[in-house]
Amino acid sequence: MVNGCPLRRINQIYVIATKTKLNIDSVTLPDRLTDDYFRRQKLNKAKMGEGDIFESKKEVYSVSEERKEDQSSVDKQLLAAIRKSGEKKLILGYLGAMFSLSKKQFPHKMIF
Repeated sequence: MVNGCPLRRINQIYVIATKTKLNIDSVTLPDRLTDDYFRRQKLNKAKMGEGDIFESKKEVYSVSEERKEDQSSVDKQLLAAIRKSGEKKLILGYLGAMFSLSKKQFPHKMIF
């Protein structure tokens, strides 16, 4: 994870546009990244009518090996693209920094 965000779709309202440009022409995404790939998985809930309630276990989500491979391949390619750019330290520092706004700070009036 380059900036602590796993490989997933993010709504545009949570993204802040910047002037910084990064050439990502060399980044290739796996073909399996489709709408179904990003859909939330439904886990089976434990049924209350069967046996003791303490015997039934709730399913817990765990990341599949496929997703781990996709994450690492995309991260490697993005880091290579960042290293090729002239502003390596600036971009990595920017991506690693915690971002927050306080009162009377408006993102549409800021210049990054």
